[in-house]
Amino acid sequence: MPKFTLIAEHTNFTGETLQKNTLEFEEDYISDVLDNIKQFLQGTGFVIDGSLDIVPDNFVDYSEPEQSELDFTFKQPYYKEVKIND
Repeated sequence: MPKFTLIAEHTNFTGETLQKNTLEFEEDYISDVLDNIKQFLQGTGFVIDGSLDIVPDNFVDYSEPEQSELDFTFKQPYYKEVKIND
């Protein structure tokens, strides 16, 4: 069974350690490893709204439009000209 040790050190500008978070665990299954990593990241201050997963290198997300399909034209002027009376 593989053993994992995760360490996060928070330091100040001089390099002095202010806080040290450590998580050690032994797991056989990748889903359990990812659960522990998520717990560790949340314990160090990260907010995770979702789940961690292993994604193949050739993964294509078809739920989002491709960059070339995005429309960046403005329907109205970006700024409005204002005249000030003297």
